[in-house]
Amino acid sequence: MFDTKTIDDIANRLSGAVPPGLNQFKEDMEKKRPCDCAKRVGQT
Repeated sequence: MFDTKTIDDIANRLSGAVPPGLNQFKEDMEKKRPCDCAKRVGQT
């Protein structure tokens, strides 16, 4: 099994390595086009 502490550590390192501009781009895209993932669940 996976060690959840190790996975959390890796996730924190990766999120810390993302440039601030990329996070801002993500937020801008979410505002302009909200995710309709819930509607797509079950579509194939």
